[in-house]
Amino acid sequence: MSHPIRTLLAAPAFAAGALVPLGAAADVTPEAVWEGLRAYLETSGYTVEADRADSGGDVIVEGLTATIEMPEEQTRLVFEADRVTFEDQGDGTVLILFPESMPITITTDANDQPETVVALDYTHTGLTILASGSDDDQRYALSAETLGIALDEIVVDGDPIPPEMGSGRFSIAQMTGEMQMTYGDLMRLTQRMQAESLSYEVSFTDPDSGDTGSLTGAMTDVVLDGGGDIPQMSGQMTGDAMIAAGLDVEGSFSYATGQSNFSGTSDGAPVEGSTSSSDGSFSVSMSEDGLSYGIGADNIDMSVTVPDLPFPVTAAIDALKMGFDVPVTASEDPQDFQMLIELSGLEVADMIWMMFDPTEILPRDPASLLIDVAGEVTTFLSILDPEAMEDLDGPPGALNAVTINAVRLEAAGAELTAEGAFTFDNSDLETFDGMPAPEGEAMMSLRGANALIDKLIEMGILTNEDAMGARMMISMFSVPGDGPDTLSSTVTITEDGQVLANGQRLR
Repeated sequence: MSHPIRTLLAAPAFAAGALVPLGAAADVTPEAVWEGLRAYLETSGYTVEADRADSGGDVIVEGLTATIEMPEEQTRLVFEADRVTFEDQGDGTVLILFPESMPITITTDANDQPETVVALDYTHTGLTILASGSDDDQRYALSAETLGIALDEIVVDGDPIPPEMGSGRFSIAQMTGEMQMTYGDLMRLTQRMQAESLSYEVSFTDPDSGDTGSLTGAMTDVVLDGGGDIPQMSGQMTGDAMIAAGLDVEGSFSYATGQSNFSGTSDGAPVEGSTSSSDGSFSVSMSEDGLSYGIGADNIDMSVTVPDLPFPVTAAIDALKMGFDVPVTASEDPQDFQMLIELSGLEVADMIWMMFDPTEILPRDPASLLIDVAGEVTTFLSILDPEAMEDLDGPPGALNAVTINAVRLEAAGAELTAEGAFTFDNSDLETFDGMPAPEGEAMMSLRGANALIDKLIEMGILTNEDAMGARMMISMFSVPGDGPDTLSSTVTITEDGQVLANGQRLR
């Protein structure tokens, strides 16, 4: 966990295009802005080396090298800029000028792997960064025609990989943004960036099999928001140490439309596909309160062509949403968790249906899935502490309670729903054979089950004997519901370990 955290927080955001509107009063000096940049990099865990010189009222920094060591991943990242100028604009603002090309080198030297050096070229056109504010509260307005990162070279154990074996680039066009950094015991960072478009392109050739692959994609109307409190960090810090030092950050990324295309070969046979979506978003936050992820998109279309099928496999989804909230710190007190998975309007191509239902016996209505679950756990250790996780002998925590807010599955003309709540007695591992003893109740409803079974018999997927066994099993746990072909069930687990279905004891 600590590697991606450092990657997100420690990237040199000044040159990358980060970002809180300029205040009316502006009173900073080139010296203060340079020291602010140095402080930002050092707070993020970089070691900074540079030669500083004065030129009139300006500050010129040559040979800027920012290095971060990540021993856990046996990785070193070096960012370089041969000349950065901090120009005094004469009105209390400072213009920051970066070179149009800046190298980034990532070296990985794991004990059991050959040394790998990845050289990237970070470029821009028309990048303008204007600083204002005060020495301990600096603000930046940014714009650029383009920002990009391209793969320059990969060297494995001293041998460069031929360019045709792999290439990649990432670029942002017509970007504007604002950033504010406030210095104190913790550095407070706030940023917002928007761009007309984002694009990427990756290709490779497997040296052993000769198989190839390429991926291209683009997004429009991209918006990035983020910020929070950042403590003094280093490459050696783990995620739990960052949180203990005061890390409290959140960020979000969204786009209006997105599309991607991939192609290549598998065992010499061609493979290709494409995806598109709209209104996509991703969010993440991390603090002592927990780690939260969220992702979603609308109007998703997918198509894949594989050698074994004479037609493309296509699917469409009206909306997809996933979210997870989990605790990350050890605590004797219960902590909340939550999980949400929501998929609506899933449709597959008629050609897929025809493979197993050529006479259209099954309803082809769009499918949907909803899982909304919350609960409480007691965590014995931090999941962001790699040493603790590696030495783990047993579960990382104890489950105290689960609330099923909603579960719903709709497909092939049938619908299953459920809700309920259970608590768990972790001191009782005997009643349920090593599992903490649950207590609670869940209510379930099933609509269209008998009709679905009849259709599966008609299709030849189920025999009459199989269907009879399935119906008998369902009847043991359910009673007729309010509507036609509707079943309901209430499953209760009592404090003394009894399991009841609609009042009938099963255990």
